[in-house]
Amino acid sequence: MNVSSTEELYGDQYTTVYFLLVQKIAIVKVHNAFVPMSNYREALRQIAGFAEQRQINKLIIDAQNLVAYHRPSVEWSFTDWKRQAFNHGLSVYCYVLPRNEEYQKKLKNEIHRIKNANPDLGFLKQIRISFCDSLDEAVME
Repeated sequence: MNVSSTEELYGDQYTTVYFLLVQKIAIVKVHNAFVPMSNYREALRQIAGFAEQRQINKLIIDAQNLVAYHRPSVEWSFTDWKRQAFNHGLSVYCYVLPRNEEYQKKLKNEIHRIKNANPDLGFLKQIRISFCDSLDEAVME
């Protein structure tokens, strides 16, 4: 990642949100093994605020440091937050997950469950979600 073309938009002790100026990509970098739901919501709220203003259409969530996912946070981000972000033009998501097969499998299954349980959320069919092994791969995706 080219640091010279990166701007820090928001940060707290758990996450930092960066903006790649040229690519118009936002990145949430998770620093700890766990992020409280209130901090996660605030980081995403900040991104939603910048999405329309900066024409961000892609979000990378670099969650390599997490040890477990928080189901209510995942559900909230898909059923509530992604709708707002989609309305501001954000439609591409790339997750860089911990190198833990069980974690990856549980998260992917949870995303599948949320999509199936919420057929009324049509925007979920219009967003693109991918999983990458590194931040560089996610930027290039």
